[in-house]
Amino acid sequence: TADATNVDWNIRCDGTIFLGAETSGTIPLLAAGQSVSIKSGLIIGLGKTDITITIGSSSTTVSGTVLLFLIVGL
Repeated sequence: TADATNVDWNIRCDGTIFLGAETSGTIPLLAAGQSVSIKSGLIIGLGKTDITITIGSSSTTVSGTVLLFLIVGL
């Protein structure tokens, strides 16, 4: 398989989020077989949330509960 360039990513939390509901960026070069970690910034909220992670054209959604700065139940 070929290397990928300029791969856009996004992490979005839907729910009662006061800070850090969305984080995004671009991976400039992703070599074939390579893995890269992405992470959100600080998230502060309260209650149930759906977290959608999108990388390129692929996405997945998980549910959890935000307790101020902790996310549980993923």
